[in-house]
Amino acid sequence: MYFSLKKAANDDDVRTGGSKLFGLPDLTYDFAWPTVKVDNEDFDLEFLAQFDLSEIPDAGRKGMLYIFYDLYAMSEGEMLDNESVGVVYLAEPTDLARCAFVSENGEEDEYDDSLGVYEPVYGEGDACCMTRNGDRMTLLSFVFPDSEYGLDGKRVTIDMPYADYERNDFSTTTITVE
Repeated sequence: MYFSLKKAANDDDVRTGGSKLFGLPDLTYDFAWPTVKVDNEDFDLEFLAQFDLSEIPDAGRKGMLYIFYDLYAMSEGEMLDNESVGVVYLAEPTDLARCAFVSENGEEDEYDDSLGVYEPVYGEGDACCMTRNGDRMTLLSFVFPDSEYGLDGKRVTIDMPYADYERNDFSTTTITVE
């Protein structure tokens, strides 16, 4: 499904549970935030996108798909691997609430809103989501907006083997930046 990105004035302009890129995720109370291990220490991945799959006919399922990524590894030009991206699928999410990550000491992390919040406008555009390409499933592909992270104008693609998508096995998801 192809789409263009429409910048929202702020996160509050996007309905809770609606599809979006960046901003704060809408999660269930018991959601386990994805992490990446660096030198035997866990670091939280950054929230990238959430999709209400009922809005996307090509998805072939309902529920919410969340995508998290290692923004700092990407912006430093480090080699990315399947641990640089975290994908979580909730088949029947209930009681979604907009929330930020809360650190181990119980304090809310400060949210960096410099990227803005973007809503997909389905139809035509140069971004795509939930698109099958032969034996691969592209979960998301888009051109990174202007930011302070040095990724401006680079295409980010997150995909996986289609057979794994069918089995809800997101452990083989890969991320590339071109």
